[in-house]
Amino acid sequence: MQKINITIHSIGASTNKGVGSGFASSFIYTRSKERALFFQTVNENESSIYIYKENQLSEEFHGSDPNSVWKKMGMLKEWLGETLFGLDNSNVKKKLEQLKKFVCFYNEWHDYSKMEQIFRYHLQKRTCSQVDWYLLFREWKENNCPIIELHSQLASLYPNGYIFSEREMRAWRAILRATGCINITPFDKEESEYEFWTQSSDPESDKAMINMLYQNGFLQTIPSNMFNATEVFWESFEHSLSLNKRGANGKQRILSIIADKFLYKELQTRLHVSSHTIHNAKIHGRIFGHGCPVAPKPLMRKKIMPQEHEDQFEWFMSSKENVNLSSYKVDAKTGLPLKYLSDQKEAL
Repeated sequence: MQKINITIHSIGASTNKGVGSGFASSFIYTRSKERALFFQTVNENESSIYIYKENQLSEEFHGSDPNSVWKKMGMLKEWLGETLFGLDNSNVKKKLEQLKKFVCFYNEWHDYSKMEQIFRYHLQKRTCSQVDWYLLFREWKENNCPIIELHSQLASLYPNGYIFSEREMRAWRAILRATGCINITPFDKEESEYEFWTQSSDPESDKAMINMLYQNGFLQTIPSNMFNATEVFWESFEHSLSLNKRGANGKQRILSIIADKFLYKELQTRLHVSSHTIHNAKIHGRIFGHGCPVAPKPLMRKKIMPQEHEDQFEWFMSSKENVNLSSYKVDAKTGLPLKYLSDQKEAL
């Protein structure tokens, strides 16, 4: 049986069933005769596999658990999905077992000693020491609404202008998962900074409600019924690209205006252009300037040398008064000795 080296990126939270949300692993293998990176994650009620080729997302598969999602893949059938995720590794199992003591549920939030253990494990070394972390859970429990928006809640705990690092946010998400909370955000973080979590015993209904609000435009930074300058910009820019022909003085020139300001992925998604076009637009901006036309090539005019001038040149180069022949170096093509111009300068 073939050997596969699996890298475990994060263990995530542990549950009574074993692995919980936040687990991630990866390995490199061949798919469709090409080398690919298989990145695997476990989230709330879902296991996912993302396949990357040449640093680009090529395919993705989702299932209820590691075994079911690998059945959809239709490859490596001799292995169980849990094995390919790395979940049956003895060290991973041991780590998950250790993490069980750092897990509690909503009805245990009143147990400060247990909550403090979870805080010390997940968050204490990753945030400022003055923060009243337990206030979030205390107010959340007293509130009649089971849903919170994470960033606004954290902002009330920290000083004005406090900047959260990504490492700190990951720690907060870890402690929320460890205390029985579930992320029900219906969109990616690239689309909006809002992040919704619930402590409800029925998270699916909360998730459906949040998703309904999102689909109807209530959770967007700019509501759908208001003027959205960002969307107008992208639509106008895409329209401008469509009106221009391909080439250096067309699409490449227009795209070079913003090519260096955005990631490849966003430009491809927003403007429906290829990575090759974006690459050429970046080069255009560096050579000719962003949005500038291609500089015209200089006209090359060739003039045939008169025979008289050619004869004079041959005579000059053949005269020993003007040139010296090399005694050991010869021209590679003609085999004739190299000629050096004589020093015609006179001493003052």
